[in-house]
Amino acid sequence: MESMQRAYVLSLKQGERIFLFEDRALATALETPMVAKIAGAIVSHARVPLRDLGMVEGRGGFLSVWGAHAPDWAAPSLPYAQQLRIWRHAAATGALAIAAVIIAFMVRALVGP
Repeated sequence: MESMQRAYVLSLKQGERIFLFEDRALATALETPMVAKIAGAIVSHARVPLRDLGMVEGRGGFLSVWGAHAPDWAAPSLPYAQQLRIWRHAAATGALAIAAVIIAFMVRALVGP
């Protein structure tokens, strides 16, 4: 399974970084566009540019929890072809998750409580 996340971090002039929040389930029906709007409001209010550092690959661990590991902030962005492959894989994974939930509800409705 592929899991894509976008981290939002406030970078201070002194070089420190403050983690704000992250958007999970990118490229799926479970993505939450509200997070990008909040980041946009912060950027607008602070009158600073929003910088996209590109896509990097980390370790997802078991169910994106146990054993998960974020890459270093200085890691170089992945080549564009590899980014496209990951986006396609994440979209397919998200579609499978939604299909599994729908099938589970249908089975539950047919079998009964």
